[in-house]
Amino acid sequence: MSRPSVDVVVPFAGSLAALTDLCARMSRLRLRAGDTLTIVDNRPPEAEPRPANSVSVLRAPERQSSYFARNRGAMGKKGEWILFIDADVDPAPDLLDRY
Repeated sequence: MSRPSVDVVVPFAGSLAALTDLCARMSRLRLRAGDTLTIVDNRPPEAEPRPANSVSVLRAPERQSSYFARNRGAMGKKGEWILFIDADVDPAPDLLDRY
């Protein structure tokens, strides 16, 4: 069964420890060719640097707003769908395939 390509965008504004945990949880999400996963780090400019990991983390410190972070994360995406997930969600690895 085929499904459209999906760009997953997760706005984030918490501690560095919470960001590290979020990256670990989101890295379990099963992506197919054409899918992307972007965590938008919406912490203030003076926040600690992001953790090193395989998940794409985009900084967006200009305005602390989940709406701003979602819009920044969605810019330039090419997937057929955009899926916004909140940072406190622990998605099942097969979430995208369930759609």
